[in-house]
Amino acid sequence: MDMQSSCSFNTLLFTILMLLSKSDVNGTWVGQKCCEDAMVDQCRFACLQANSRFELIDQCRNDYEEEMFKCIYKQESRQRCCGRNRETSSSCRHMCERAFGNDRRSPTPNDIIAVVDAQCGDTMERCMEEFANATKQTFIDKLPCCDLSDNSICQKSCKKILQSEISPQEPISQLVEVCGELIPHLPLWKCFIETNVHVEEPGRGRTLPEMMCCDKALSVNCKDNCKKVFANPWPEPPAWEDFQNTCESYEREAELTGCLEEVRSPCKMGCHELSFCTNFNNRPTELFRKCDADGDTIARHSYNSWLSGVIRILHFNISVKDITTCEPEKWKMVACAMNIKPCSKRTGEAIICRSDCLDLLNKCVHKHLLPAAITVDQICESLSPHHLQSKCISISTYTKPGQVSKTVNVTQPCLPNPCESGEVCVINRNPCDATKPCPKYSCLPGCKMGQGSTFVVPYGSLVRVLDHTRGDGCFKACTCTKSGSLRRCHALQCTDGKRECNLAGQLRSHGSHFYVDCNFCSCYNGVVTCTKRQCLTSKSSVEEKRKFTGVPCDCENNYSPVCGADGRTYPSLCLAACFGMTQSDVTIGTCSSQDPCQNNPCGERERCVASPRVCLTQIHKCQQYECIPRFRVCSRWLRNAIQRATGSLKPSHRHQLVHDEEQVILSSSRFFSSAAFLSNNSVSCDVNNQQFDDVCKLMRAKRRNLAYTGKCKSTCSSHHGRPVCGHDRVTYNNSCVAEANGVLVDHVGACKSVGLAEDKKNAEACEDVMCPPLANTKCKAIRPPDECCPLCGGLLRVMLNKQHLRAITEDVWKGPVTVHDIVWQLRSRLNVLECAISGQLTTEGDLAILIVSNVENPSLVQVEACSREAERLSRLINSRSPTLTSYLTLSPLTAATLSTSDHFNGAVTSRGGLLSVAVAWLTYWLATKTLPVT
Repeated sequence: MDMQSSCSFNTLLFTILMLLSKSDVNGTWVGQKCCEDAMVDQCRFACLQANSRFELIDQCRNDYEEEMFKCIYKQESRQRCCGRNRETSSSCRHMCERAFGNDRRSPTPNDIIAVVDAQCGDTMERCMEEFANATKQTFIDKLPCCDLSDNSICQKSCKKILQSEISPQEPISQLVEVCGELIPHLPLWKCFIETNVHVEEPGRGRTLPEMMCCDKALSVNCKDNCKKVFANPWPEPPAWEDFQNTCESYEREAELTGCLEEVRSPCKMGCHELSFCTNFNNRPTELFRKCDADGDTIARHSYNSWLSGVIRILHFNISVKDITTCEPEKWKMVACAMNIKPCSKRTGEAIICRSDCLDLLNKCVHKHLLPAAITVDQICESLSPHHLQSKCISISTYTKPGQVSKTVNVTQPCLPNPCESGEVCVINRNPCDATKPCPKYSCLPGCKMGQGSTFVVPYGSLVRVLDHTRGDGCFKACTCTKSGSLRRCHALQCTDGKRECNLAGQLRSHGSHFYVDCNFCSCYNGVVTCTKRQCLTSKSSVEEKRKFTGVPCDCENNYSPVCGADGRTYPSLCLAACFGMTQSDVTIGTCSSQDPCQNNPCGERERCVASPRVCLTQIHKCQQYECIPRFRVCSRWLRNAIQRATGSLKPSHRHQLVHDEEQVILSSSRFFSSAAFLSNNSVSCDVNNQQFDDVCKLMRAKRRNLAYTGKCKSTCSSHHGRPVCGHDRVTYNNSCVAEANGVLVDHVGACKSVGLAEDKKNAEACEDVMCPPLANTKCKAIRPPDECCPLCGGLLRVMLNKQHLRAITEDVWKGPVTVHDIVWQLRSRLNVLECAISGQLTTEGDLAILIVSNVENPSLVQVEACSREAERLSRLINSRSPTLTSYLTLSPLTAATLSTSDHFNGAVTSRGGLLSVAVAWLTYWLATKTLPVT
């Protein structure tokens, strides 16, 4: 076996914990002896800490854990049948224990006869008979049927009944009481009646996000095994175990493993309230996968097990020195890192640094027990190769307590998740009214992205799911309905993951990103997309250097704005032509200076309201207004913004679609889309700074015109508001209007120039601009593209695949896909309440995403938190994580570059990664050698 091969770290951890659980401790739940049978790590965590089987219902998926639940049932029956009571003697109890045995067998008829002959009593006899009968006709294989009920109470009660009852006849009668009349054609009862369980409902595949990870496997075998495991609604345990052992545990499949980890346990910022791994506390800007009480408890168990001096793995005993005297803090850190699971910025995973590996093993491993000719240096080269040191972590990082004060205000209302299973936590980012309660989050109904999946999307979301009926690389777009189901599915264009890009004779793989000279590029489905940045090279002529402007297509660096048909203000006619606009597509002046309602394009009972947007699709017919009905229809539109699962849609000529049962509105509508509905902020402010409960009431008022959506602010009244230039190079009447359009302000005053190219120091372009002071003077400032003013925070430069955008047809997305649609979805992915996001297209053709603190005078930690949020999004985009690409409007994001602010005395370096990876390689390598068993 290759030294680079590795077994799962979790195998090591749970073997250790299994040994602990086997010790006969008073009060220990008998079911802990079965934890070793759990197929999924999360279930093993729960099992080792549980006091009864009922505590496993939410953590252990019954379709995976059939063997574990059978084992638990047997152990509980053994305890019940063989326990102490007045009727039974010690010899009878011994006979009963022997009948249940230590293997997988159940009491046989001969065992029961022996109990009868020994006159051990009716109680023991009946108990053993009940167990024998129950295991003959077990309902354990029917547990998946519970998920087919539409009633959440029925689902939960069903699982409890099937897992707790002894008699095989009683569950059905109890289910009827809870779930209603037994009607054979209903999915729940049909599942119980049929011999085999098969789930074929469209859109309800078992684990759709995980299946999207399968294409990241390098080996054909792992790719095939991955698809078999996750495509089968109820895979056989051997298939799942084989996939874990042969694919998820290998270093070369790190991309596959990282993708699956991100779906199951996303990297989340901050760590606090740990009682054992206390050095991990007070780190609000670091990322971890499992920073919670569960991870902390398991880390304590791991460390305590190592105190014996022996680590048992795969039937071998590996001897270590007394860790209470040999680097105790480092061993504690190892136990914590394996379970708290720090994430690195770039990849999410990392390894222990080679120097730390050498130091720890040289000091604490009994070298005389290592195989001949094998040295610690060779082991560490296998664990931490030279070429991977750039993403390693140092043990010393966590041997010291976190230094950030507990009072630092980095708020993450949805971490840990306060909502119920099947709900989505959404942060309330709307301004608060001091006279009313202001919750920081709300729990919305959602849809699980597959049976048993922990990945839930809010209702109203349009998501991509794999469409296996059309082959590999094919998807369909579905809507999450309030019932919790994915419905209204439409086929999307298929992509070929094997289709490479040919760039000047060089082949680039699908999904890769790279530079060509100074331009950032990505390859997607055989098409290369690059920025339009003007480059100077060492081979550039003197004349080329003289003419160099730093602006795409050799356009002049001046500001003579024109408004494109796509709703975008171009700094010049030359740049508009550079991006495909024709003479008929542009008008002179900025888009904000145009009045789209001037000719009153709406109907008699409607009012025209300007609705500026920059379209990424339908760029030659990007409507800049919406027609708002004056009467009750408007209120009905507000209530019914999210599509229902039934009925058919018929498009009309305006922002309205006729539904068989109700009105549903364009997806990109400013007022009536699902995004507007989920934002829970329908308040509107008119030009006189008077506030209305919603746009409908404002429209019904006489001589009232909308200024912006959101609560009125005194600083933005007609007397105090000043024009501002947004980061999208659009001049707004005041900062409130810019904010309502999801745009951050670059500077006060009208936009006058393109801004500076990053490699051209042309101070004249911004010489008349008065930039605001930095939010924190100690941060390392970054300057967004095309802008004059620097800021503190994170900047993403994101590539958009136009081919992918065009595949989002009107059948799927009602209206054009806009920049705001993408920014709003990314905003929903932010976890920190104190961070704001803005986005705009740049003159180089990519999408600039800014994440900055929304606090007036943010601390360095708050600035850093927003930088870390940008890093996290960058990693998700570049890895095309299903947690991002499952959302339809985020799926065209193919690659990103990153710039962040960090304070003057040193940026936070790439930390984290899993020490578990290193330990896994070590234990697997040692376990495959011939070691003496002690």
